[in-house]
Amino acid sequence: TGNAARFLSFFFSSRRRHTRWWEKKEAERIEMTIKKREQEISTRQRLLRMVNDKNAFESSILETKEALYKEELANFESNLEQIRLERRELKKQEILKKLTEKRKKYRLRLCVDTTA
Repeated sequence: TGNAARFLSFFFSSRRRHTRWWEKKEAERIEMTIKKREQEISTRQRLLRMVNDKNAFESSILETKEALYKEELANFESNLEQIRLERRELKKQEILKKLTEKRKKYRLRLCVDTTA
């Protein structure tokens, strides 16, 4: 009976220690969970504040790129128009040259035909 009493005494004291240990660990876990949630909330609020900055930054980049694109497009179109005008003038000169040669050949033929 002495051994049984000591065993029961040890068992219950051990059980109380385990229960206290478990309750302590559970309280720590709950506290850590609460702190983690508070950190997540503060992070979310900070990120929400940053959204406006992000949008403003993206807008400024897009506006700059759009202005650069429009400038380059205007330069390209200007150069293209200049090249078209030059080619048109070359084509006109070529046509006039061919027409002039044709007229000369026709006149020469007329002269040869009338003298013959």
